[in-house]
Amino acid sequence: MKKCLIVVNSYNKLPSYFYEAERLQEEFSLLGVEAKIVKTEELHILISSDIKIKPIEADFIVSFDKDILILKALEKLGYKVFNNATSIENCDNKFLTHIVLSNEGIDMPKTIPGLLCYSGDKKVSDEYFDFIQKSLQYPLIFKECYGSLGKNVYMVNDETELKECIEKFNKGSYLVQEYVESSRGRDCRIIVIGHKYIASMIRENDHDFRSNIGAGGIGRKFDPTQEFIEVAIKSSKILNLDYCGIDILFGKDNKPILCEVNSNAFFKEFERITAINVAKIYVEYILNKVY
Repeated sequence: MKKCLIVVNSYNKLPSYFYEAERLQEEFSLLGVEAKIVKTEELHILISSDIKIKPIEADFIVSFDKDILILKALEKLGYKVFNNATSIENCDNKFLTHIVLSNEGIDMPKTIPGLLCYSGDKKVSDEYFDFIQKSLQYPLIFKECYGSLGKNVYMVNDETELKECIEKFNKGSYLVQEYVESSRGRDCRIIVIGHKYIASMIRENDHDFRSNIGAGGIGRKFDPTQEFIEVAIKSSKILNLDYCGIDILFGKDNKPILCEVNSNAFFKEFERITAINVAKIYVEYILNKVY
C-alpha cells in the first residue's frame, strides 16, 4: 500500500493548526494512500557519523511545519519532502524571501534588514538609523522576519516609535519596510500548486492596517488580474514551491506588489470562501509527482 507521513509541529496545540494535515490525510485516504500524521518529536533523529531515525514507513513526506533541520535530515536520508526544506527556509525568513525574489522583475516594497545583534543592550548606530529614515518615509512597517498570522507586525509613525521597535526586537531578526498606503487593510491571497494558479481571495480589514484573517480580516472570493496571477506563479517557480499562498498588495492603479510568500499557508478559510478543494488538488499533484 502507498504510504506517506504528514509532519506537523510538536508544540503547536491550536486545533485550527491541524486542519490542513487532517484534510490532506482525508484526501490521501480517498485515493488509497495511508497517510500518518506525526509530530516532529516522534521522528527521533540522531546524528553521529551518519543519520539515524526511528523506523518509518513512507514513500514520501508532506510537511506542514517549518522545522528546517528536521526536514533537511529527512531529505539527506533520501525522502522526497513537499515542500522541500530550502524552499520553506526561504519563505520562513521574510527578508530572505525578498533577497531570493530580487532582480527578477517582481515589484516589492522597499525593505531594509535589521542587523544581527548578539547583545540586547547594543544600539543601532546613528548612521544606520539615518539610512533607514532617508530610505523610507513614515509611516513605515516594522515586522519580525519570522512569524505568521500578522503577529509582531507594527505600523511605525515616527522616529520615537521606530527606536522603540528596534530596541524591543534588537536581539531578534526583523526588517523595516515601506508602507503601501493604497493597500491599507487589504491584500490578495493566491494559492499556487505545482506552479499553477488555483484560486484567490481578497482579505480586508476595516479596523487594522493588517489584512490577515488572524488579525481580524475578512476574506471573500476574488478574481485577480492576469498580472497578479503571473507574479504569483513566477514567485512560486523562483522559490521552487510545490504549494504556497502568496500575498500581494494593491499598489497604485492596482498594480501588484508582492508582500510575502507562505510555504505552509492555511487553507481552511480559503476552501470555505472559494468552495475549491485545495487539499484534493494538492494531494493529486503530489501523487502524480511521486508515482
